[in-house]
Amino acid sequence: MSTQTKTQPQHPAETFSAGDMLVEMLVTDSVGWEVLATTAQTLTIRRTKTGKIVQSDNLEGNPYPLVWEEMVPNPDAQQHVVRRRGDGTFRVDRSARPLFAAPVIDGIPVTRTDYRF
Repeated sequence: MSTQTKTQPQHPAETFSAGDMLVEMLVTDSVGWEVLATTAQTLTIRRTKTGKIVQSDNLEGNPYPLVWEEMVPNPDAQQHVVRRRGDGTFRVDRSARPLFAAPVIDGIPVTRTDYRF
């Protein structure tokens, strides 16, 4: 698991392990993925569910929050195999953003939704 705490995503070309939680960062939210298996060039992943709200930040006096939600494994989700690209990143499809280790708050991997936009 990643040990970072609500910081910028780590470099996308890092090595992931089974059990890691990953995120695909979008503009206003992020999509959570759980790593099930790895090889040198592939990841087997599945979507996670969102759990309870871990933290809600009202930044810069904005009335709309930045919400961090717990990532919960989803055993019923469809599995996907993604390959390492030439630039070293893993992406769910050609137009997707790179997968990064999920931010961790108080030991809990989280996704975010930014309602400020």
